[in-house]
Amino acid sequence: MKAVFKKSNRILFVGFLIISLIVVGVCVFVLVKDSTTMVGDIIACCFIPIIYLSFAIIPFIYNHKAYLHINDNKIIGKFGLLKRLECDVTDVTFALAKFDTLHIVLKDKKYCIRGIENAYAISAFIQQKMPFSPCAVTKEVIENIKKRTKNRKRYIIWVYCLVGLSFVWVFITMFLTGLRDLPEFSQMDWIFFWIMWALEVPTVIAMFVFAIRSRKGNLKFEKQNYEIRRSVLESAPLLSGPGYLMAVFADCEFTQRITLYGGCIESDPLSACYYIEVLNEDYKPKTLFQTEIFISEDYDEMFGVFLNITDKFI
Repeated sequence: MKAVFKKSNRILFVGFLIISLIVVGVCVFVLVKDSTTMVGDIIACCFIPIIYLSFAIIPFIYNHKAYLHINDNKIIGKFGLLKRLECDVTDVTFALAKFDTLHIVLKDKKYCIRGIENAYAISAFIQQKMPFSPCAVTKEVIENIKKRTKNRKRYIIWVYCLVGLSFVWVFITMFLTGLRDLPEFSQMDWIFFWIMWALEVPTVIAMFVFAIRSRKGNLKFEKQNYEIRRSVLESAPLLSGPGYLMAVFADCEFTQRITLYGGCIESDPLSACYYIEVLNEDYKPKTLFQTEIFISEDYDEMFGVFLNITDKFI
């Protein structure tokens, strides 16, 4: 299986390059024509396009000629800024996909691979092949997960509130100073101005503190949460349905389980139905949806994106 990487934006790089060359050319022309121009001004004018060009080069070389192949239980890849990965699938302890980013956790290393269009498919493929040992789902473990989840939500709410508060201080100061420019400030305006900064600085610092806390240990938390969900869905008793058990599927993140039954009508062996179960707040399966009996032969196409965990229940 191969990862599909997004193409780098060469138009952005070329655009920044052209603009940078034009600005540098203008600076050189001014330096030659105007002898009164300060050298510092020319250096500053040349330094700005260099900075823009540097920012343009980074996305251009990032993931340049990147690849990620999974063949014969081996993972081989090159990505990012000249980063490389070569390991066995059995060395992977966790794989997680978020939008176009793939996280691969080994026993002693972590890799973050960005810009993958089929990140979820790659993650599901690795999860199906990597070794997994069910964990003990105790009441203490579940309570710890709930507490961590609640804390993360609270930190994120604080971040948004502090972002809004930082703008409130600015708007209040603008209102109290009458939208005057700095040279027109009165003594009272300057007092309002410095009070605003005295409030703004700790607000921004607190915002970053809560943002860091909300992301601290995220991957470890996601791994533990995944192990609990997978352990429950692979061990919890199945619902008793009509007919005989055909297959059991789960999504790649193990948030739901699909149980497929065949022969639901005695006279029609192709008749089937399936149940969809999700986990409640206590990590116990509950029925979300039950289909009516239908006729179908193409089960592989219907559940092709899910992981087949039927062997756990045979």
